[in-house]
Amino acid sequence: MSQEVIRRATIKDLEIIQDFIETEWLKGHILSTSKLIFDWQYFDKQNSVYNFFLAFVNKKLTGILGYTSNKQYDPTLCDSVNWLSMWKISRDAMAGQGLRLLTTIESQTFNQPIGTIGLKPNTKFLYEKMGFHTGELRHYFVPASNSPVNQVILFNFQDSTVREKTDDKTYIDSIETDLESVIKSLISEFVQALPRGKSVFFYLNRYLHCPFYLYKFSALYDHNYKKIGFMVYRIIEHPDYRILRILEIVSTKSFINLYDSIAELNNTLKIQYADYYEDNSEQSQQAKFDLAIVKDTTQLPNLFEPLVKEKKKFLYAVKNTMGANYVLTRGDCDQDRPNKI
Repeated sequence: MSQEVIRRATIKDLEIIQDFIETEWLKGHILSTSKLIFDWQYFDKQNSVYNFFLAFVNKKLTGILGYTSNKQYDPTLCDSVNWLSMWKISRDAMAGQGLRLLTTIESQTFNQPIGTIGLKPNTKFLYEKMGFHTGELRHYFVPASNSPVNQVILFNFQDSTVREKTDDKTYIDSIETDLESVIKSLISEFVQALPRGKSVFFYLNRYLHCPFYLYKFSALYDHNYKKIGFMVYRIIEHPDYRILRILEIVSTKSFINLYDSIAELNNTLKIQYADYYEDNSEQSQQAKFDLAIVKDTTQLPNLFEPLVKEKKKFLYAVKNTMGANYVLTRGDCDQDRPNKI
């Protein structure tokens, strides 16, 4: 008779988890080859454990489910979402083992907010059946006004939502320093506007101190040059183009015109286009930030390591948010980590 055991991973389990990813997920996967990236995503420094739950059948590893938490960047956070990722079972798994991994994580994280971004369409019904709210991150973009993007077959902005130019312009002041005190001061000015489950130290440790990507912070000013927020972004380099990926936008204003100022920033940095993913249950970010929305017919890739020309939809599922408004972006879960070094 087969015996199943589900338990939390320990430091000693790193090798078997990486071997499982290599054989059952993808040969050469970055998480099976790089301990540095694996630890950045999943190592719980406070408790010296890995944020993975493992399923065994007759002592053989047959299933894994990992999660990341904003508490990894600020242990004082009390309403952080636990972001599920790397959910996989092998052919040797017992029936229903994947579901039991999920319910085990729910029970052992004390029904804290839990979710995932980037779920596969064929698992959407399962999350819904378990009481998760599901949706899709909206994809917004701003092309450079002086870039010949339509001459590049990779891009086609012709079918995107048209927006009207406004006079209520916002100004972007890029901060050309990685000095923590300067960035901390900027974020601290907008503590009351920070999304639920995030903090000053979250932004510092998640973005400023990231060992893989160079994230930049910019202050946002209204047309009267009053500081009204900040944004976090990084530049994706390619031999033929540069993309500005915006990860977070925080503002005290209910409406700001970011389109024109981002277009000018694109021109200055020789960027082909900027993009931004977000979903917010309270308000459309197209309305809040005056950004153009990417339609289904718009040819605009969103995966660059490696480059995939076909667009991917980013579905999400969240639960136990207790009615709170969590702003979801591509910076959450495992959606902005390297796939190569």
